Amino acid sequence: MGGGKVGDLYFFDVAVAAGVDGGQVGWGTLLFDHDLDGDEDGVPDGCEGDFVRGDVNLDLILDIADPIGLLGHLFGGSLCPCLASLDSNRDGSINIADAITLLSFLFASGAAPESPFPGCGSEIGPLPCAVSGCP
Repeated sequence: MGGGKVGDLYFFDVAVAAGVDGGQVGWGTLLFDHDLDGDEDGVPDGCEGDFVRGDVNLDLILDIADPIGLLGHLFGGSLCPCLASLDSNRDGSINIADAITLLSFLFASGAAPESPFPGCGSEIGPLPCAVSGCP
């Protein structure tokens, strides 16, 4: 949901008949407007969120504040609405290696964070990005 806007929440009751003689139950598809994939990249448009990898504080600038914020998330309980931005080494998890990746890039000529970096972009991955600094 672009721009941090949250849509309406709907609940549905669905009754499904049991299969007969070991047969399988057929499943239908409920399609909502946020399930559409207009850019045909395999991710429903409502689930895509642009972000900059490593930009923990969402200011679109990678600096010392970002690994500090990441460490705050890991050890101090601070929250980030864009978990995908914290995964600076793109291994699908958030851990101390991400802070080391950022510090190495900033101060020891280490490799840059993986795409999307240095500009905004989206990615299919296990970590969500509900809100970011991207336009």
